[in-house]
Amino acid sequence: MGRAAIVITLLGLWPLPTAALAHGVHLSARVQDATIRGKVHLHGDLPSEGVKVTAYGPDDQPLAETTTDARGAFEMSVEFHPEIRLVADMGDGHGGQQTIRLGEQSSEREMDLRYMFGAIGYIAGLAGVAFYFLGVRRKRALAG
Repeated sequence: MGRAAIVITLLGLWPLPTAALAHGVHLSARVQDATIRGKVHLHGDLPSEGVKVTAYGPDDQPLAETTTDARGAFEMSVEFHPEIRLVADMGDGHGGQQTIRLGEQSSEREMDLRYMFGAIGYIAGLAGVAFYFLGVRRKRALAG
């Protein structure tokens, strides 16, 4: 067997050992109290029913497991860990994952305040732009 045959064989086997989950499967989740709530959906926001979702601790030990409902939603209770890795497994290499770092989680109230202040800033910016153009118009009217 020549070098070319060995290289072609190795290149053909190269993608096999990968453990990545893909194929347009999206997993999104958030923590509220001691409960993880989330959704598994395909590209185009199509819900995925019956998908096994497993929560793993930092030592890769399973903490909890559940399956998604008809809306692709899931809910599970877990004990506190600073980092939890969620894996949605649809089988045949299809799936998704998300890591949640609980030290970085914001409460819903903090998120609501961020959105509220962001909206206020956006409105103030629009008002500033409007006043600028009104000032330009007024300056032209006084000059002409």
